Amino acid sequence: MPENPSGSPARVDSYRYISGITKRMIRSWISMERPREIPWMPLAKALRECTVSLISSAGIALKSDRPFDQEGERRSLWFLPKLLSRSVPG
Repeated sequence: MPENPSGSPARVDSYRYISGITKRMIRSWISMERPREIPWMPLAKALRECTVSLISSAGIALKSDRPFDQEGERRSLWFLPKLLSRSVPG
């Protein structure tokens, strides 16, 4: 786990950019979830012989970064020209 300059573990605020009501709703859903067994499959070969990929939809930001503007992204139409230029199978 990353450490702060003081040597203590760094804390991650998973709810930094969401509104209070959304934060409470998500925490409520999480509290209703029952712990489950984590699926595990042993490797068939040594890790050094494997190809490993990490895929994430999470964003990483420093406290000094400008907050992500969700509403601005929703209003932005940067993706629309690409979407409209695709031919739709008939």
